[in-house]
Amino acid sequence: LSYFFSKWAVRPVEESVRMQKQFVADASHELKTPLTVIMANTELLEEQCTGISPDVDKWLHNVHQESIGMRSLVEDLLLLAKSEVLLQNPCVKETCSLSDLVMEGILTFEPVFYQNEKNLDYEIADDIRMKGNPEQIRQLMKIFLDNAVKYSSPHGNTKVVLERFSKRKARLWVKSEGTAIPKDRRKAVFRRFYRGDEARSGQGGYGLGLAIAQGIARNHRAGIGVEYMDGMNCFYVDFKIIVSQ
Repeated sequence: LSYFFSKWAVRPVEESVRMQKQFVADASHELKTPLTVIMANTELLEEQCTGISPDVDKWLHNVHQESIGMRSLVEDLLLLAKSEVLLQNPCVKETCSLSDLVMEGILTFEPVFYQNEKNLDYEIADDIRMKGNPEQIRQLMKIFLDNAVKYSSPHGNTKVVLERFSKRKARLWVKSEGTAIPKDRRKAVFRRFYRGDEARSGQGGYGLGLAIAQGIARNHRAGIGVEYMDGMNCFYVDFKIIVSQ
């Protein structure tokens, strides 16, 4: 009886939380269109009005920068809403090539690193296969590489390594040059909304990506962590792999 009544008592709370999450998702989606329009018009104004006066240049720059910040927040809120569905629903797994999924993520982000004047290198072991969810692995790669672009040193190096860690495991590394994450904060960086150190707080993120990465790793029963070696913050995930016959 106590179990039945406790479940009945918390049902309104569960419904309230569900409705709040739905509101965040819906509001974030609706905000994307006006923000896109604002940013497009601001860019056109900058092209047409730059040089009229220092004040005009400053005001247009401020509007553009704040719009970029708002878009980043909206995208993170959408990512959070999507991740709630992604991580709470059963993880549908299939046999897939981890080597190919990692390489796919690298090829997608190569232009981003180039535009930011940063270097991206890689060493990917061939034919590493696993039982997993390809969509979630792609999301994990996107989070790690986006994190490397944002927080690595100017003109810094990032290296992605996929290697066989043992007979039944492979380790994915994403290493990037930058200010060391202190030892006492390395677990905290995987918490939602964590923006604890100065190097990370000014880059436009809202501390959701690594928390989602940790959830994806948990869905795959994979270990996740970060170390600092040779001037690089080294994020890693240890995946269980299919042993070749």
